[in-house]
Amino acid sequence: MAKMTQKDWNTIRYFKMNENWGDPFQMEKELMVKLEKLRGYIKKPIVIHCGYSVDGHSSQSYHYKGMAVDMHIVGLSLLDQYLVAELFDFWGIGVYPFWNNQGLHLDIRTDKITRWVRNDKNVYTSLNSAAFKI
Repeated sequence: MAKMTQKDWNTIRYFKMNENWGDPFQMEKELMVKLEKLRGYIKKPIVIHCGYSVDGHSSQSYHYKGMAVDMHIVGLSLLDQYLVAELFDFWGIGVYPFWNNQGLHLDIRTDKITRWVRNDKNVYTSLNSAAFKI
């Protein structure tokens, strides 16, 4: 894995260093490349809620490694956000239907593919259709 450098950030088309990355130089280049491809594919803005972080997440959070991002895609339903994210090989995808702007956690963990939802009581469960209010 490689962290983003200034040179890398200069090649990023759809995102800026001053978005909510935390420390933009702690973000993993592989994650940023996948986000760029996702953004180019959907042709809609992606709002970054959180990238690299030093606290406020679970003890094993990939945010602490610069390997995760919380975000939402403007103009897409939560289900469509999830379905399009599945096209880009994110190993961790969390669905958050109760954020002010429904969105996703995306990460590039390498140990196992994981999908989850955080419900209205802030409880994490395996992903199922209830996450999409179907």
